[in-house]
Amino acid sequence: MPVYSVSYDLNSPGQKYQDFEKKIKEVCSGSCKYVESSWIVKYSGNADSLSGELRKCLDTNDHILVIKVVNDKQGWLPKSDWNTINGFFS
Repeated sequence: MPVYSVSYDLNSPGQKYQDFEKKIKEVCSGSCKYVESSWIVKYSGNADSLSGELRKCLDTNDHILVIKVVNDKQGWLPKSDWNTINGFFS
């Protein structure tokens, strides 16, 4: 199943972070929030359809970027996050 990076800024007053995060967990088969406003997720469709699903929770002045991820990664994260992310590629 494809893996995607999802990054976003919620700019509207009364930002709906809980609604957005609930939607990620609803439409994706796996997710890891590794830093504020950034996730790695498993999603069965393409980037366009994932972005479309998530935009349902955004206002017109919010921003989102969805990028397909390949298994070439590096960073400084807690071990539990690496375990989740590496599990997406096994």
